Amino acid sequence: MDNTPEKRRHIALDEGELGALTDGFAHVEQYDAAGLAMLVLRGTAGSFSAEEKGRPEPQAVFGAAVVVTDALGRVLLGRSTQGMWELPGGRIETGEAAPATAVRELEEETGLTAHVDDAHVITVLHDDRLDVRRVTAVVRVSRWDGELALPEPHHFVRWEFHDLNTLATLGRIFAPSAAALTAMWPGVLAGLPPIHSYPCSVTCPARNRPTA
Repeated sequence: MDNTPEKRRHIALDEGELGALTDGFAHVEQYDAAGLAMLVLRGTAGSFSAEEKGRPEPQAVFGAAVVVTDALGRVLLGRSTQGMWELPGGRIETGEAAPATAVRELEEETGLTAHVDDAHVITVLHDDRLDVRRVTAVVRVSRWDGELALPEPHHFVRWEFHDLNTLATLGRIFAPSAAALTAMWPGVLAGLPPIHSYPCSVTCPARNRPTA
């Protein structure tokens, strides 16, 4: 554009516009024609490519909250070393899908095992914690095996199954876990602040094995 004669600048394309014009062609040749660029475009590239602008600025934490019930319909919660009740779960690692995270975290934190095919994303929750957007995939594990254990005593002091009608009497519940419980069973915990919810599927029927 800088080298284009003044009288022709109203019809000249800048470099960004030239790039948009030539994108998608297999062969591009550019020639100078009396101060204007002449393009020869041949063939199509045949496919698109997904591009990134660069590393995004970190703004969110993406985790999974795992909902597990026993044969009596009681939900599994752990008493954390920070003095609150939590669902099993944790951050989703690079390259990992939410159901895989749920299965991994369930075993790491409780000793129970499950298959990814039995882990179903019910909804995705989005709330804000200070300046961080917190995104939680609520994953329903419909079948599990094993015995409750305490593999991470530095994080949890015990794991217990709780009746749904007693949840409101438990005291402190980790906020994303409380939101996940309410997403699964609306009304079970009253008075929670509103958050964004994006339902993904219907609740799967329970097919659990109770612990001994």
